Amino acid sequence: VADLSTEYNVFKYQTDFYNVFSHINAESQICFVVGGTGMYLDAIVRGYDFIPVEENKELRKKLENYSLEELGKLLMEIRPNLHNKSDLLIRDRVVRAIEIETFMKSEECAALRKTLPPRPNIKPLLIGTTIPREELRNRIKLRLDERIENGMIEEVENLHNGGVSWERLEKLGLEYRYISLYLENKITNKQDMICSLYHAICQFAKRQETWFRGMEKKGCAINWLPMVSDIETRYDAACKILEANGIFAKIKH
Repeated sequence: VADLSTEYNVFKYQTDFYNVFSHINAESQICFVVGGTGMYLDAIVRGYDFIPVEENKELRKKLENYSLEELGKLLMEIRPNLHNKSDLLIRDRVVRAIEIETFMKSEECAALRKTLPPRPNIKPLLIGTTIPREELRNRIKLRLDERIENGMIEEVENLHNGGVSWERLEKLGLEYRYISLYLENKITNKQDMICSLYHAICQFAKRQETWFRGMEKKGCAINWLPMVSDIETRYDAACKILEANGIFAKIKH
């Protein structure tokens, strides 16, 4: 649904989901949402209040002379409860966030909100799954080694040779970012790159678990499966949750 010519984001994800959900729901089918980052799932479950925001050229011109630190400080002033503070490390994203927050506080935004179609009524059943931390780390390492062996470095190199800038690749995510830095010789040793990437993925996995715990504190009831490595045990537990909530009957029907 997207290519490298555009930057896919949580607003586009939510919009695409609503369109797909409405179509599936109209056919009396069950909609399963699997995977994704915590924020993307949270945007559906708790219905983030997004508004399409056009580029503000006047504001962007004004922000041109701001340093990244000054931009970050400005963003935190207008949005103290910022969800994703990793965006403060990327200038384009900070500027875009300031642009969005400025618009959200405007009269133009209030007028636009009245014209938007109603959102579908989402009543989610949430099932969470994880495994013991040490095994999770081992699986992350195994998966990373397999991806490196199966040509992930060559994939990034081919994308760049095909015209995708290093800057764009570094914004795509952890794997693309670290491999790009390695191919740019900003990380000189391949093993150092793999080691740094492994630790970054482990930290990301930990942050995701923290995010889901935060969703629970905000009122989202997550049915956690047993924290065991045995797939059959977790599968059986998931089936019982679906059966207890009447989902199995609808699927069989």
